[in-house]
Amino acid sequence: MDTNDSTIGLTHPTITKGNKGEKDEIAFQQELFTKNKDNDNDYLKKTFPDYCGEGGIELINPNTRLAYTSVKEITKTKSTSKADFIVCYKKICGQPQTWNISYKSFRGGNPSILNHTPRSANVFQEAGELHLDVSGLDILAKEYIEKRNQALFGEDVRISRFDTYHNDSSVRQSIQNTVAYFVFKGTGRGKDKHECNSIMIKNRDGSHTFKSYDTDEDKLDYVRSMIEKCVISFRNKGMPKTTRSECQPWVYMNADGIECGSIHVRMAHH
Repeated sequence: MDTNDSTIGLTHPTITKGNKGEKDEIAFQQELFTKNKDNDNDYLKKTFPDYCGEGGIELINPNTRLAYTSVKEITKTKSTSKADFIVCYKKICGQPQTWNISYKSFRGGNPSILNHTPRSANVFQEAGELHLDVSGLDILAKEYIEKRNQALFGEDVRISRFDTYHNDSSVRQSIQNTVAYFVFKGTGRGKDKHECNSIMIKNRDGSHTFKSYDTDEDKLDYVRSMIEKCVISFRNKGMPKTTRSECQPWVYMNADGIECGSIHVRMAHH
C-alpha cells in the first residue's frame, strides 16, 4: 500500500491485499463512498462529467446487487464480473442512470483486459459469442508462433507489430471483436449478466478519467482507438491440464519445454 496515496483517508480500512491496480480500485471506491456520504457534489460532478450535480449516488456491489452501507464492506469483486463496481445516480441525470464500471489503473503494470483464455474456452466454441472470430485469431496466433520460433517476437507483442493485423481485415475484425467482448461483455465461460458500459481509468499521475459507452458501436470504436497499443501474448497460465485438440492452433512450446496457448491481452497507456 502506498502510504502517500491521497485517495485513502484515515477512516478507511488498511488495504493490504492485491497488486497496485487492485489497491487503487478499492481505494477509489472508498473515497467515492466517503465523498458521497459527505454530500460532496462537486467531487461527484468532477468524477462523473454527466452527473447533474445533486442527489448523490449509490455505490453498488455487482456480485450482490446491493448498495454498500459501510466503507468496510468494499472488497474486490469476483473475476467473472465485468463491472468492478456500479454507480447509480439517485436523481435522474440523463440516460442511463446506472453505470457498470470497469476500473483500470496504470500506476502499476499495464492492466489486463483479456485474462489467459485457451482456445477450448466456451466463448470460442460453436455456441459461443466469439465462435465466428476464431479463424481470424488462428491466423494471428500462427504469425505469433512463427515469429516467436524465429526469435522475431518476444512473449509480449504489441498488436500493431502483426503483419496479419494490418493486411487481413478478418484478423483485424476478429481481434477487435474479441477485445471488445472481454472488456465489456464477459469471460471465457460466457457473457456476464450485467455487461460493463463504462470505464474509469486511473492515470499514472493519479488523476481519473471516466468514459461511458452506450452502444455496441461505441464500444467497438473505443477498442479500435486503443487496440494497436495493446500487448498480446500466448501463455501457459489458464491452459487445461491436458492440452485439448481445440487448443492446438494456438499452442507452441516455450524455451522451458512448456506448452503455451492461452491468449492474454493487456492495455497500454494512451
